[in-house]
Amino acid sequence: MQDGTKKEKNSRQLQAEITEKKIWEESIRLIASRPISDIKIQDITNACDISKGAFYHYFSSKEELFAKITLEPGRDISESIRFSSGSLKRLRDFIIWRLGEAEENGLSYTRNLQGFRLVDTYRKLRDEWFDSQHYEYNLMMEIFTDAVNNGQLSDEFPASMIAQTIVYLVHGAIYNQCLYDEELNLVSWGEQFCDFLEQVMLKPYLLT
Repeated sequence: MQDGTKKEKNSRQLQAEITEKKIWEESIRLIASRPISDIKIQDITNACDISKGAFYHYFSSKEELFAKITLEPGRDISESIRFSSGSLKRLRDFIIWRLGEAEENGLSYTRNLQGFRLVDTYRKLRDEWFDSQHYEYNLMMEIFTDAVNNGQLSDEFPASMIAQTIVYLVHGAIYNQCLYDEELNLVSWGEQFCDFLEQVMLKPYLLT
């Protein structure tokens, strides 16, 4: 009897995961086709062939869904990179991932998602989930603190200023690309930026 109940529970959990993934994927497809403000919950449920009640089982609002789509990939990759080897390699890995995500998703998707980042609802959810701290800045600071502690960077390294500069430049590059109807070429720029970062901004403080 217990085995049957366990199998039934596992089956329900699997179906729930499939449904949530479908909501996520169809929402991404919709973001690529129109501004987020024009997407209704009905559009999502129609695309997924589910009821509104099923949608609300997973997300309290469309804003919560879109905020998670915006934030969680970065949070997940931050955790992955946080435990990878090599402090400064982690820095390059994150910058290239962040720019590559925008390039891979395409111009329309990136424009619409960046536009959503400007609305009050998104900023409120972001600040609630991250205690008003930007996870990208936090990750930069962790990487630089590790680099100082393990002797890669000197104690005089201006970690906060460099971390802020990286976040501003990376986001600025993405926003700048959204202004023009040109193919996104962010990864190529990111590789050059990382080289500049290491050879110019970090070099005076490198110990190894």
